[in-house]
Amino acid sequence: MANGATPPTFGAYLHAIEARGLTLLGDARGAQSALDSAQRSFDQAGGDEPDWNGYYGEADLVADIGQCLRDIGRPLQGLAMLEQTERSLPENRVTARAKTKIHIAAAYLALGEYEQADRITADALTAAGALSSVRTLERVKALQHRVSRLGEHRALSQLDERVTEFLRNGTAS
Repeated sequence: MANGATPPTFGAYLHAIEARGLTLLGDARGAQSALDSAQRSFDQAGGDEPDWNGYYGEADLVADIGQCLRDIGRPLQGLAMLEQTERSLPENRVTARAKTKIHIAAAYLALGEYEQADRITADALTAAGALSSVRTLERVKALQHRVSRLGEHRALSQLDERVTEFLRNGTAS
């Protein structure tokens, strides 16, 4: 904190975390309110943000919004935000790009577009295979959990097999 005040981008990050928690609890209205607060806080950011909060930028906020929208029953809007994030992330943010692809695959699952989810997952796992990120691995496991709740479909079986192989060997099949 600077002079007892929360820097705007850090405030946006905190509101985004709140939104993600409310999303997990199924509180769509609360999540949307927290997302609105996150956006307002981020919009107040200036050039005097502290260095220690340099990891959270616009792409990160857009990704958080996209994940929440996907999970509160607005997967098409969430997908649009996540795809915007993927396009805006610099190439050197390899972990963020891999995690975003995983979130995009989850959005396609929510839309019932299982073949597209499988294709995106293949790309995501290829990107994630070179990483040693626990958070990326957690997202892969969460994606597999989503798949397990969707029932029977050829593309879902392929996706599940692909993820299982990745989790077993650390490589994409």
